Amino acid sequence: MPAVQLMRHSMAAALLALAGGCATITSGTTQSINVDSEPNGAECVLMREGQTLASVTTPGPVTINRHAATIHVTCRKDGYEDARSVMNSRYESASAGNFILGGIIGVMIDNSTGANTRYDSYVMVRLDPAVPGSVRPVRPAPAVEAAATVTPPPGPYDGAYGGGVDIARPPAVGLLRQIELTIAGDKAVGTVAVRACNLTGAISLTVLPSGAVRGEMDLLTAGCGENKAKVDGRISGDLLVLTIDHATGKAEAELSRRAVIR
Repeated sequence: MPAVQLMRHSMAAALLALAGGCATITSGTTQSINVDSEPNGAECVLMREGQTLASVTTPGPVTINRHAATIHVTCRKDGYEDARSVMNSRYESASAGNFILGGIIGVMIDNSTGANTRYDSYVMVRLDPAVPGSVRPVRPAPAVEAAATVTPPPGPYDGAYGGGVDIARPPAVGLLRQIELTIAGDKAVGTVAVRACNLTGAISLTVLPSGAVRGEMDLLTAGCGENKAKVDGRISGDLLVLTIDHATGKAEAELSRRAVIR
């Protein structure tokens, strides 16, 4: 091959090598952006041409591909209004050197890779406190949470029961205890009242699927003190029959269902 032609091929190869893109080589096609907000702790999303580039909790860095299109930064935080910022790309000065070294080919490479543009390396988004009384969109609760709030159907024994019992044995004179309780599902709670007392005793029973009940109640003493007693019983129709085992013996109480709770 003639020396002149060989020299031309060598120069062409060198130019193509230089055309690899000065900006591409020195700066690359990606860059890091530090996203910050006032106050910190905001959730920020970076979008470009309708596509999500990255998400970050401020302050924090993200790495994105360089491009000529504008980036829109949207930040949100509880108690604050949503805020937005725009990031415009600017011409990368290294591409000027690329034109000198690589000519039109180098510029075309930079255009195709985005190496001829760059965004600011830092963006600050300021959020204003939410205005009292303003309404923000409410995100729908997950289906599992909605299901957890469904009220179960009433049980077969649910209702309000009441009646009286005298725990004293003849010839002693007893004090009538007025019993009022409410059954809901597998629980029964209520009170024991004595006319001479300003206090009431508590009732706590467990209701089995068979209709059997068991637990305890405070019958109160004649002096209005605590007087715990074990309780067993059964529900039959609208009647709750209780056997009360107290300190001086046992007593039977029949409570009628006064209201059905639905």
